[in-house]
Amino acid sequence: MKDQEKPAISLNGWIEKLKGHDLPVFGRTVQGIMNVSDKLDSSFSELAKVILQDASMTVRVLKLANAVHYNPHGYAISTISRSIALMGFEQVRNLSLTVALVDAMVKGANRERLNLELARSIHAATQARNFARQTAEDGQEEIFVAALLFHVGELAFWSLAEEEGRKLAEALRRGMPKAKAEVAVLGFQLKQLTRGLAQEWRLGETLLDSLENDTAKNPRGRLISLCHELAEVTENGWQHDAVRAVQKKLATLTGMEGVEVVEATQANAHAARRICRHFGAGHGLIRPPEETIELGGEPEPAVAEAEAAIPRYDPTLQLNILRDMTAIGHERPDFNLLLQMALEGIYRGIGMDRALFALVGDGHREIRAKFALGVQAQHMLEVFCFPLTAKKPNIFQEALNTKQGIWVGKPGQPFLDIDREIVSKLGRSAFFVMPVMLGDKSFGLFYADRMPSGRPLDQQSFENFEYFALQTSLILDHITRRQKH
Repeated sequence: MKDQEKPAISLNGWIEKLKGHDLPVFGRTVQGIMNVSDKLDSSFSELAKVILQDASMTVRVLKLANAVHYNPHGYAISTISRSIALMGFEQVRNLSLTVALVDAMVKGANRERLNLELARSIHAATQARNFARQTAEDGQEEIFVAALLFHVGELAFWSLAEEEGRKLAEALRRGMPKAKAEVAVLGFQLKQLTRGLAQEWRLGETLLDSLENDTAKNPRGRLISLCHELAEVTENGWQHDAVRAVQKKLATLTGMEGVEVVEATQANAHAARRICRHFGAGHGLIRPPEETIELGGEPEPAVAEAEAAIPRYDPTLQLNILRDMTAIGHERPDFNLLLQMALEGIYRGIGMDRALFALVGDGHREIRAKFALGVQAQHMLEVFCFPLTAKKPNIFQEALNTKQGIWVGKPGQPFLDIDREIVSKLGRSAFFVMPVMLGDKSFGLFYADRMPSGRPLDQQSFENFEYFALQTSLILDHITRRQKH
């Protein structure tokens, strides 16, 4: 039979294909999010940086952060930094992972199959997290992530498979068991592809442990596996022996009463449908417990992607972020959070290519980047370090000493004699610089430019840049005085 022919691509071939050519952006984004640890002081800025590198993801996450399901108190959230502060690190991380997964997969070749797999993954992840909460299990958000990515191999395969996908779909339609069909057509099970991608993309030990065949000694893995089984069997309705069998297994695993498990699984299904609706991931494919049937599994229209990767001047966003900064000064005094919000306002609101905050350090002998956003953000963090001890002050010393903003390369004025080290590290281009004050002392500065895109700087952008720096200084001063009393 043709289906028994030797597969064109091996398991390792598929892993290389997915990580190196076809899904590299998804892999890097997910890996970047997973690598951010909430145990590090820099976690807020690191997570914000990963999200802000993707303009479409930024738009999607902020839209979701303002949805009632995730923001029941109705706080107006205009920045990624504020969303993390109000919603929590793990909640925003999981939103970002789900956005990355949905955005990467819904455009795939086998859209109907992908919608089904995405709905199952979100349903299972919601069930697993909520059961972990009800049983006071540690690592609830890790369980959500592992359950969400439990079939990432299947999702990746169906997003790209053409001839192989057609053959596998045909084998499944003929009633061949899933594992047997995968081996017959591909030469391996898609679960093995998930394990390979989880290792390559470093998706976490919880996921890898859950993928082991023996979950008897791994309660987390057992919970995730059962929740995926539940998500699949409920697609044919809730009043079936198969559903009751899984619910009974969940009761045994969690120690909950049978009636509690039934109520919990049904409530979780409704929550999963709401989440799918927000993400545009085919909520109609999750069967509601009331047995009502909704036609169609097509996702709702996706949120329009940002027009360009580099943000544009947005006065409304500037006002919203300035308002959020003021609120942070009163609600939750936090120096680092305030600096990150101001930096996001400069980058996204004023529309700069590169923006950073640098801190005076080493006994006032150097200025070194602490936070950076935009094009080449990591590079800027690595190279932006300049001495403050030269007899002839460089431009950053001058800004710190005069406590004034400087527009280097302003039209109609001579280009200042910029230190060679600055030019070699940052490039010869116009830029803004403005110190941040604490009392009457300069302790850091904001820097911003549009060098990568070549767009010109302008007077309005400079004035707004100065205003963000000034407001940051005023709010920091307010926070300091509050902490003294």
